[in-house]
Amino acid sequence: MYTEFGIVFFISGAVCYQDSFRKASLVDPVITSQSRTFRAPVSDEVTLPCAPEHLGKFVLVWKHEDEVLTAGSMMVTPDTRYGLVGGYNLRIKNINMRSEGTYTCSISTFGNPVTVTHSLEILVAPTIIAEPSDGNYVVKKGKRVELKCKTSGNPQPEIHWTREQGSLLPTGQQTLHSQQLIISSVSRDDVGVYTCTASNGVGTPARASINLQVLYPPEIELETDRVHSGINKEAHLTCRVQGNPVPLVSWYRDSNLLSETDTTSFQTQENRHTLILRSIRTGMDFGNYSCVAENSLGTFKKHIEVHGRPTAAVFRSKPNTHQDQSYQLSWSVDSYSPIEEYRLLYRKIKPYHGPIDSSFPLGEGDWTNVIIPGDLSNPGFTHLRSYLISGLLPESEYECLVQARNRFGWSDASRLFTFFTSTNIPVAHDLEWRSAFSSSSSLHMPFFSIIILLWRISIWH
Repeated sequence: MYTEFGIVFFISGAVCYQDSFRKASLVDPVITSQSRTFRAPVSDEVTLPCAPEHLGKFVLVWKHEDEVLTAGSMMVTPDTRYGLVGGYNLRIKNINMRSEGTYTCSISTFGNPVTVTHSLEILVAPTIIAEPSDGNYVVKKGKRVELKCKTSGNPQPEIHWTREQGSLLPTGQQTLHSQQLIISSVSRDDVGVYTCTASNGVGTPARASINLQVLYPPEIELETDRVHSGINKEAHLTCRVQGNPVPLVSWYRDSNLLSETDTTSFQTQENRHTLILRSIRTGMDFGNYSCVAENSLGTFKKHIEVHGRPTAAVFRSKPNTHQDQSYQLSWSVDSYSPIEEYRLLYRKIKPYHGPIDSSFPLGEGDWTNVIIPGDLSNPGFTHLRSYLISGLLPESEYECLVQARNRFGWSDASRLFTFFTSTNIPVAHDLEWRSAFSSSSSLHMPFFSIIILLWRISIWH
């Protein structure tokens, strides 16, 4: 009976206290602050607002997630980074990654609690790591390449790619915004340092570099595949060699490996390899030489001919003539040895009357073959020669070519040269020199036909 009487007394007292508290708080408390999201970098500080009204005897509590930080004016957490400012606002100093999350300012009332919740995001400067981590990417030519960079940070960083010294990317762009840079079929032109840069507006952008190396078998480019020289003269044979790994370069005469002697030496400057024949002693030194490059991926070879024959003739006369039935033809030839004779071939071609119909040849007759003596007493290098072609038709167009021979053989045929026997032909007819190797030469005489003609003439001669 006593126990029941005590319980009834306690409940009656609580009800009386509650009634007196309600009478003291005639207006329910409210919080006028609005929920917000705050962003701040590590080590910074932020103040979260909480503006209560009609608080009365109610207690305002701050929580970080489920952890109680304050109750009224009392600090509950031992973490000294937290503090109340301006009444009920929560200040957080020296922010770290654990500070991220939701913060709730709440007031427990007799009904539903009054709350405002803020979110705090920690801004993190970008970091970036290249793949592979050592920054070196080695791949064989022709393979697919994926250059990647992993990033972290808040907000999520943006990535863009550049190439060293402002070179264009394999995509043809100056920069590329992507998580990865893809090269579908890598070539040796893609070799270089690629940089990926991550930025998110926090701190300074982060960068990582990848050195792309492409493995490929040797490749050779010749400055020329024919080198003209003479007795007691030098000859320089040059090949440019590319390859990765760096190829080993050697020189051969026919199938014989060459080594340095008093008359033979080698010179290397970066990828430029030169064989120097210091003195051509006899005609036996002329012939085929080979530049051979080898690495672990393969071997490549290119041939260079060293010869003493004359160079192809170059015409020096003008296309028009002031004579109706003759033409003074002049040309020059380079040769270390005296020119023994020249071979001149010429023929009349059909007049030019607008667009040429390639269904019929322009030549109207056979080629005239003339053997012209050289000058054995001329020891010079450049040999000039003139020849008066007579018995021509007036107001006509002719084409011709010249060969020269010295003790080592015939030169290659010159380019086809066109001339006219009158001056009243329109300027448009002063066509450029026709090359026997050009596509237009088929309109006059196919190159293989010239070769056959020269071969027949050599037999007759």
